[in-house]
Amino acid sequence: MLVMLNGAFVPSSDKAFATDSITAFDRLNMFGDGVFETMLVKQRRVHLLDYHVARLKSGLSVLKMDLPDEVLHRELDVFLSGLPASDAFFRLKLVVSRGANNAGYSTRGAEQRRFIMAVETSLAAPTSVSMIECETRLGRQPKLAKIKHCNRLEQVLAKIEQESSDCDEGLLLSQSGKVVESVSSNIFILEKDKFITPALDDCGVEGVMRNFLLRDIFPTLGFTCSEEDISLQRLLGSDAGFLCNSILGVRSIHSCKKLSGEQVLFTRSKRLVAVQEAVLRSYQNI
Repeated sequence: MLVMLNGAFVPSSDKAFATDSITAFDRLNMFGDGVFETMLVKQRRVHLLDYHVARLKSGLSVLKMDLPDEVLHRELDVFLSGLPASDAFFRLKLVVSRGANNAGYSTRGAEQRRFIMAVETSLAAPTSVSMIECETRLGRQPKLAKIKHCNRLEQVLAKIEQESSDCDEGLLLSQSGKVVESVSSNIFILEKDKFITPALDDCGVEGVMRNFLLRDIFPTLGFTCSEEDISLQRLLGSDAGFLCNSILGVRSIHSCKKLSGEQVLFTRSKRLVAVQEAVLRSYQNI
């Protein structure tokens, strides 16, 4: 594991310290006061880097934090240079904390801390996943919708539910019962020849892979997609569906189990396969 703190590599002998170095007074630990990105790396290059940087900056702006572009890119470049120049894939995590202070909710005196860590990973082959509807629902907070902030207790609770089931992913709904996302991925459904993904105005994470599909992959393939409200019944009645994120790529939905125990099976479409293949090709260009 390679670790960097505020632009300086942490010696291997101190890595335990680095991974635990968010002190009791760090606002990331106390309040989730920060943002993070999880990126796929090969040959010292980040897949979809521009999308990750754009979302990171959006989150920093919402939280009223600043990180100059030159600092971000310099630290990323230095960190990437420390990884092997090989075809191995790495899972890189960049965390920006507002820093440590002892002033309650006040941000005064906090000095920003930036963590970058990477571990080797493998590129997952496209798979089909089973989902279960979670009792945990996402709270409505439009101001924090779309950004990847570090307060993820809703996802933690939902993950506990999913892991106690026989399903691969947990389906998260809003307080009003609308489909939002899975625990770790965005969701798309197919109705006839059109893809639809939930609007994320009230809650949920605007995923990097989601935006890549909307802005690059779908137009290239000639597919249409819209952002709309999706009820659970609409999801279950769709022709096909898939989940996506920047690490696992595109995974088709095999089934979804409702809280009642009823399980609905999904079909696999040629359009979905075309999307998966296009994403796999994008990995070759990292």
